[in-house]
Amino acid sequence: MGLYDTLILDPPLVCPRCGAIHRSIQTGLLDSSMSTFRPGMLVPQCPVHSGILKESAWCCPQSETNDDKALDLWILIWHGIYAGYALDPEAAQGRLASIDRLDLLEWLDAMQKNAVEWRSRYHAIHADLRDWLEFRDMPKETEGQTSGRKHLRELTMSRISEELAKDPDPLRRILERNAPDQPVDSGLWGW
Repeated sequence: MGLYDTLILDPPLVCPRCGAIHRSIQTGLLDSSMSTFRPGMLVPQCPVHSGILKESAWCCPQSETNDDKALDLWILIWHGIYAGYALDPEAAQGRLASIDRLDLLEWLDAMQKNAVEWRSRYHAIHADLRDWLEFRDMPKETEGQTSGRKHLRELTMSRISEELAKDPDPLRRILERNAPDQPVDSGLWGW
């Protein structure tokens, strides 16, 4: 048994027989590193430099026999880069022949935007967790508390919302506010 890589299908594959939508498939044709590849990503140990690889997606269950039917698709590799897929070999050859450096620039731009968004999300969730832990571990206000310690607690409280401070499950709230479907602030230069 080999290791499988995941190929993100962009645009998603709509089965021409049953209409099922496939957003990704697994394949053993690439570098078998359990990696996920999006169009435009380099496949380090790809067995071909440029070419077309035939793969099958399982679809269209038969209700009487519960057998699935294979849906053939052709994976495009251009200079070691996963370049997408096609549903027939002629379309795959035409698409592979039409790839140029502009496609490479678009892929590079998409990968850089993805990296900036990931980094921004990481820093946002890290800051929320750090601020929450600092707030949680800070001693509660006491009657004879010095003004410096009280000011420090108020400063920390200003970095986290009062809603988060009083939430019975703050980790859930932090994860919700940093969920992938939430907008992310990439900062002025995207850092």
